[in-house]
Amino acid sequence: MTYNTVSILVLEVCEAISQEYAEDLMSSSTTPEEWRAVAEGFQNRWNSPHCDGATGGKHIAIKCPKSAGSNFYIYKGFHSVVLMALLDAEYKFLYVNVRARGSSSDGGVFAMTDFRNFRRWKHWPTRTQSSAQRRQANAILYSRG
Repeated sequence: MTYNTVSILVLEVCEAISQEYAEDLMSSSTTPEEWRAVAEGFQNRWNSPHCDGATGGKHIAIKCPKSAGSNFYIYKGFHSVVLMALLDAEYKFLYVNVRARGSSSDGGVFAMTDFRNFRRWKHWPTRTQSSAQRRQANAILYSRG
């Protein structure tokens, strides 16, 4: 098998796995009620109040792209891309991103995601709000009413 054939097979297998297990392993919270359910799951299972997900990253070894220089090279001695994921309390994926260069910092990886621009709904606190506005937004966000 050639390198190109293997690449196509890997892509097809990943797509098949994703389609088959997406419902069991992936969820997508978009409404306030769904995010509250995620937070309640962390509170009930892990005693972590106001937690909207657990995030983590993993370096995935790759062959160095042409003309990439040291962009993908990491201190562990190989080239990589970073898989970043957000999970709920039951280990279901809420968000997955595999795009960042291995040499990126944690903040750089997060900055390359579209999740960084995500706002759950209009009450999501932002950095531009005053402390009082953020407290009010959090009170609305986490009210159980």
